[in-house]
Amino acid sequence: MKKNLFTTTIVLQIICIIFCNFNIQAGELLLVKNRKANSIIIAKDDRPAQKAAKKLQKYLKEITGINIPIKSSYSGQKTKIFISYSNPVKGFSIDTRKLKTQGFIIKSMKNAAILMGKDAEGMENSVYFFLRKYCGVRWYFPGKLGTIIPRRQTLAIADNINDIQNPDFVVRELWVNKKWGKHNLLGNSCPRKYGHAFLAHVPPEKYWKTNPEYFAEIKGKRQCPAYLNSKKRIRKWCGWQLCTSNPKVVDIVAENVCKTFAKYPKIKVVGISPNDGGGWCECPKCKALGHGKNSGLTKRLFTYANAVAKKVAKKYPDKYVLMFAYGDYVKVPENLKLEPNIIVYFTYMGACRTSPTNQARLRELEKWGKISSHIWIYEYLMVEGWVHHDPPVLIDTLGWEISYFHKIGVDGFIAQAGNDWAMNGANYYLSAQLLWDSSLNSQKIMEEYYSLLFGKAASAIQKYHKIKEQAWTEGVRSVGKLSQVTDVIYLNIYTDKIIAECRKCFVNAKSLVSPNSKAFKRIEMFHNSLTFTENHAAILKATKKLSEIGIPINYHFKHGNKLVTKKEKLQRLEDAEKAIKQQFKFIETQKKTGTIAYSWLHSPGNWDGRYIPRQKKKLKRIERYLKSFSPEQNRIIYKLPAMWEFRLDPKNTGIKQKWFKETWSNNVKKITVPAFWNKTPSYSKYSGVAWYQATFEVNKNNSKKEIFINFDAVDAEADVYINGKFAGKHPYQSGSWQTPFKFDISKLVIPNQKNTITVRVDGHGRNSGIWQPVTVYSPKEDNLVLNGDFSNGTFEWHARPSLVVQGKKGFGKCAMRTSAGQITQRVCLVAGQKYKFSAWMKTDKLANKAYVDIYLAGGGKCYLGNLNKNSDWKYFEKTFIAQKDLNIITLRLRNKGKAYFDNISITRIKK
Repeated sequence: MKKNLFTTTIVLQIICIIFCNFNIQAGELLLVKNRKANSIIIAKDDRPAQKAAKKLQKYLKEITGINIPIKSSYSGQKTKIFISYSNPVKGFSIDTRKLKTQGFIIKSMKNAAILMGKDAEGMENSVYFFLRKYCGVRWYFPGKLGTIIPRRQTLAIADNINDIQNPDFVVRELWVNKKWGKHNLLGNSCPRKYGHAFLAHVPPEKYWKTNPEYFAEIKGKRQCPAYLNSKKRIRKWCGWQLCTSNPKVVDIVAENVCKTFAKYPKIKVVGISPNDGGGWCECPKCKALGHGKNSGLTKRLFTYANAVAKKVAKKYPDKYVLMFAYGDYVKVPENLKLEPNIIVYFTYMGACRTSPTNQARLRELEKWGKISSHIWIYEYLMVEGWVHHDPPVLIDTLGWEISYFHKIGVDGFIAQAGNDWAMNGANYYLSAQLLWDSSLNSQKIMEEYYSLLFGKAASAIQKYHKIKEQAWTEGVRSVGKLSQVTDVIYLNIYTDKIIAECRKCFVNAKSLVSPNSKAFKRIEMFHNSLTFTENHAAILKATKKLSEIGIPINYHFKHGNKLVTKKEKLQRLEDAEKAIKQQFKFIETQKKTGTIAYSWLHSPGNWDGRYIPRQKKKLKRIERYLKSFSPEQNRIIYKLPAMWEFRLDPKNTGIKQKWFKETWSNNVKKITVPAFWNKTPSYSKYSGVAWYQATFEVNKNNSKKEIFINFDAVDAEADVYINGKFAGKHPYQSGSWQTPFKFDISKLVIPNQKNTITVRVDGHGRNSGIWQPVTVYSPKEDNLVLNGDFSNGTFEWHARPSLVVQGKKGFGKCAMRTSAGQITQRVCLVAGQKYKFSAWMKTDKLANKAYVDIYLAGGGKCYLGNLNKNSDWKYFEKTFIAQKDLNIITLRLRNKGKAYFDNISITRIKK
């Protein structure tokens, strides 16, 4: 019977003492004694046996430093280690009928031991299990840093071992490093092909033009898969479905399954599941079989699956078809019966186990178990790629759920996983152990994990994991699946307090081990997983602050109308930009470290469902807003000197003497701007009034533009003159010393000659002067509507459904609505400012009482224009004064018809 690895602690301790003292007791088999080989590995001359023998030889050498020979036969006195599968070994009585596929037996007697597999995979498993259980080797994560190899001068095992091992799950699959998977006995006794399978069996490239009836009908029209007509990168196996009530579709799928079995004889299972996403057929026959999420769709799809399975079974009775229980079709309908050759592929998210929704999902799993001979679980352990945050620690959850799955008859477990060992490695390692033997004590497995990896710092890292797991468990009680863990929930889980507690764990851990030790390097690696969490939380906090002031970078957060200065808007945008770029920089430094699932974060390329593309999209929005709000990015700058002429006015007579009217003589002293004049030794004790003067030029081409002078701050009162004329006053009041201000000087400047700026500053007894930058600039005319010409498709616009088509000649692309609804975009303006609002519209096939209009909502509606009859492209323009900072542009089609929109523009009007 199967022996529990972690209930043999006393035996292992005894062996450890024996190893250390080199004192071999009776009843032990010597493999190596005092750094001399006392054993021979015997394996027949076939590739699998020789491969397994060499693996054993390699690790025994790493443990002892001794190379144990491999031979095909041996009759000497040394201990014999037989490596075999299926074939009997002389002197051993082994009944392999007790072994399941990939199972094995390890048996020892006087002077000999055998590692016998049911098959070649079982034989390889026996080697790694032997190294782990009887030699103390551990593979916690790939690479030398994650491998524990004890060093021994003498190595022995008991001479009465009889260890029969069979896997609890025939399919044990994590999408991780294959070598690591083999070391930890992952495997698959049922090789398969296809998951979401409609694309593979009924490819639209082959069938759409000739047989559109094979594809889903929605609102009376057969639906062409979007990817066929799109230049964008779209997942081909997502968003479209087949008409599963069509008997010809069943025939084609069954025929293709049989062809797959014929082409790949080793394949035992072929998937026949629908594509990912929606798009379900609404034809009368399909709807009659069941429709909707409340088990109706399940009945329809498994009616199709039964029909396919029956046809396949006639030709391949020993093979299986694989069918998801997933999304809209997870609930079990009453009286459903399944063909015996159907494997139910049940999708499950243990990360949300504490939620009521997930409890209900487990009840559905138990129902499936009552009607199906075979159930496989599809679990989601690696999530940072598609739900855009780091994966939760699930040690307690996995310890419970894998044991539970085995008890109710689940025989396959497949999990999304990646190369994120610092983040997810504990989850992966624990899963691998339990998938082989679900009776193992998960707590003991993890205690050893922490102890061997981190030494004296074990409790600190264990505490870190417990803090994260408890925070996660409490935080997701209200959600049913990972995609519902919004950014709002994430910030409520990983609060500043939780992150600070996690940070303390690593400070403590590093203080407990030597900086030159492997344990320290592992701690640093795991600390990087917290850095990812911190960086991501920083992004969310920064984008949340933008939402508060109506800048829609992150739609998870509630959008407000909080009024702040332009300077603060700019600061918030820059903070968000910095947070995203910092995360990008960090991710690149971790590309090959095993900290994060690097390829999952990026792959597949431009698909914006992944973490990096999604954050890049946010960054692009931020950069567009920075262009709108940042003076430095949206200005034509007129250069000012670094040194300004400077005059003290202790008696405050400068205004009376009209110093602002004159150009000062060259012998006037100069001072650096920006700076407090008190920081200059000559004026360190001066307080009162002083004057500044500088010059700049405006060329003729820019003379018709608006020109502003902007002071980021002057302490504390300022009067500004341009060419001897008063431009404006910055009055002395509370906080005036740090408040930015600007004046429109468009009518005061003279083109193609030097213009003089004169500034009178009254410090009112304080540290005084022009202590922040001064800029003379002209705003560039910029469209405040993002992607107003639709050149980037529907980027920044929100609509369902919407299409992008060729628009008015010379205008490129445009937006088109073919059904009633709206296309909207949030736009940030300045309340009280005057703007020009313009757009092009076109209509076609408008129904009776249908119309198309464009308006701006924000403290009231500003209607740009409307069309209530068919019309070619028509231009609309209107000026308005913004009532609020946050506004929403709406492009609307009421009733049936076609509406086209193009070149939507809002620009600020010069005074």
